[in-house]
Amino acid sequence: MKNIKYLALLVFSITLLVSCGQDDVDSVTNPGTLNPTSEINLGFIDDNDGQLVLESADDNATTLTIGLSSNALPVATVISLGASSSDGTIEGTSFPETVTIPAGETSVDVIVSFSDDGVAEGTDVETVTIEILDADFGGNFDYYFTPGDITRTIDVTDSLPFSVITTPGNLDIVFYWGGFSDLDLALISPTGAVLQTSIRFDQDPEDVTLLSSAPDGTYTIECWPWLSQVLLFHICLS
Repeated sequence: MKNIKYLALLVFSITLLVSCGQDDVDSVTNPGTLNPTSEINLGFIDDNDGQLVLESADDNATTLTIGLSSNALPVATVISLGASSSDGTIEGTSFPETVTIPAGETSVDVIVSFSDDGVAEGTDVETVTIEILDADFGGNFDYYFTPGDITRTIDVTDSLPFSVITTPGNLDIVFYWGGFSDLDLALISPTGAVLQTSIRFDQDPEDVTLLSSAPDGTYTIECWPWLSQVLLFHICLS
């Protein structure tokens, strides 16, 4: 009887030892060893939301930046993108369907550009929305995607959405903006000559003046955000 009791105790000890040795194994869904997972928050990190671009402009490309909230990962992150439009079509919109944050890096740029879609919007604005759909860590289940700021909108038009009629005299152009970028302005003549610049550091607004003595023609206001793309505005003087 005593031997049976000792045998039962030995069997119980072996069972307990095996159970403790398998704490890191999911025997139901994964016969292998479970890996610790990390939540990776990913989204747009630029200040380029709500830009207005002209379809017909020579340079209307908009640069967006997608970044990780964590340190650089040892695996590449493939991000799927989609687009939608306020008028039900994205014809004329060019963007990559996927972009990749390489292993060891924390961000990637996305360039969105526009060509004439054949629709005469006039002064109407079509709002194109670029959206992060998903992120793939190359089959590595140590990481999973949680969305951050996953959308950016761009307003697209085929003509300037406004006109200004003023009394004769100098035209003072004052430019304000939101966000954290430092913006500078230049007034460009119809021949491409720089007539005036406004360069203030870390503050707004910037301002330039089109003199009443300037000849008729199309003048350009060139605005360049720090470390970003050039924005163009055109003024027709007649």
